[in-house]
Amino acid sequence: RLEYANKRPTAKETIIFDTILFNNGGGYSSRHGEFTAPTSGLYYVSYRGWSRATHAGFLHLYLNDVSISELPVGDENHESASSQSLLLHLQKGDILYIRLASGGVLQMMG
Repeated sequence: RLEYANKRPTAKETIIFDTILFNNGGGYSSRHGEFTAPTSGLYYVSYRGWSRATHAGFLHLYLNDVSISELPVGDENHESASSQSLLLHLQKGDILYIRLASGGVLQMMG
């Protein structure tokens, strides 16, 4: 489990989680904000974001530099939280990361 709290990332910035509670296999790099699959197999990926009103945004999950998932977070009038879960068949060495596409997200978990 990874956490990212109370920061203001800029658009197109890769989210680097500041709290790492579980990193079995050592696939997550806290330096680059990327998860590299240590072995081929089926992976459960879940992430969520929270935003205040007027800070709505979109998070994108990337696999090997290709956006495979978009998560809208918030709207212009309300605080909001959104989440998404995926089952992905990854090959050893595949790289996953999350980027803020637009807006401002204040808290994330992955």
